[in-house]
Amino acid sequence: MCALPCPSRSQHTSCTVACRAATKGFWAEALGQGDFYYELGIQCIKVCIRTRDQNGGLMEVEEMCRLLSRLRKPQRIALCKLPQYRRGWLRAGGAGQKPISSDDVETAVGTLKPLGSYYGIRRVGRKKLVQSVPTELNDDHMRLLNLVEQSGGHTTKAEIAREGWDAERVGRALETLLEEGMLWIDDQAPGSERWYWSMCLTNDLDADVREGDIA
Repeated sequence: MCALPCPSRSQHTSCTVACRAATKGFWAEALGQGDFYYELGIQCIKVCIRTRDQNGGLMEVEEMCRLLSRLRKPQRIALCKLPQYRRGWLRAGGAGQKPISSDDVETAVGTLKPLGSYYGIRRVGRKKLVQSVPTELNDDHMRLLNLVEQSGGHTTKAEIAREGWDAERVGRALETLLEEGMLWIDDQAPGSERWYWSMCLTNDLDADVREGDIA
């Protein structure tokens, strides 16, 4: 049986493999949803694992929708290799996948809670994020991420200090987010100050840069 939550990425991956190895019917019943949300929940885990090095375990819900749609894209199969009865089904659109909505993602992530998972949905400014790491984000972390979101995906220590924080408080909040990979350092930004970027909150990066290889 899957033993979530897992303290490390390797164990996290093992748990995912164990979940996928289980029968669909069992997990669909355990999660209280049908096969569609069972499958979508497992695919959410897969996307989170494969993108965690880029985003630190935080991903915009809309980005998750795009990646899931790419992951679920039907493979091209030559009609001549299909049984006759399936050719008509394919032409009728039966092999297609319905578009994944943000509500679908939120429902799928919510179904993981009975497994003891630390997956959840967090709101940062105008964005909803999927969190897939057990890191406890306190009020300072969330305020800092909100500041990053309001600034278009990046901030500086000077901008954070304008919130009335002293240097020690700024350093503590940044340390956790940097250690988890939720923020990235940019020492080549314009001006003399170091910038701190969030891959999931920026609007300046091309989607392909954020996606990586999730196939």
